[in-house]
Amino acid sequence: MAERRTKRGTPRDNGPGGRELERGEIIAPPQSVSVVGLREGAEVFGGPEPGEPVRVEMQVRMCLSFAEILGLLLYTPGLSLMFEELEDGDAVRDSLQFALIETSLCAMEINAAIAEEEYREALAGRGKAPLFVRMLAETVTRLFGVTA
Repeated sequence: MAERRTKRGTPRDNGPGGRELERGEIIAPPQSVSVVGLREGAEVFGGPEPGEPVRVEMQVRMCLSFAEILGLLLYTPGLSLMFEELEDGDAVRDSLQFALIETSLCAMEINAAIAEEEYREALAGRGKAPLFVRMLAETVTRLFGVTA
């Protein structure tokens, strides 16, 4: 049995909302990964791939900001969204899924900062590809409901 301890080494006054824990009460971390089941003959994204080992299908919950989504879609190596794909919600969501798997959390944070600056430049009509960045930002807002 695990108990959370305060700086003084006592398991009191450190429960949710600062309430006092009952003796032996355990604080369970929020679940952010759920196992859906086993898949045979499937590649990493779940598509059929004969001869692949059995894989565990998982769903991971993440909270992403506008800048993080924009950064993932703009700067993930191997990902290249085209103008015409911005109208296809499934293509954008699949691209985001690929980007999440390919990108480390540290890179995601850095790319979010760069994407936010690129978006500000695009709004001002400057930058490398202002029209594409603005259109991608509008797509992110339309599909995911987040704004800059």
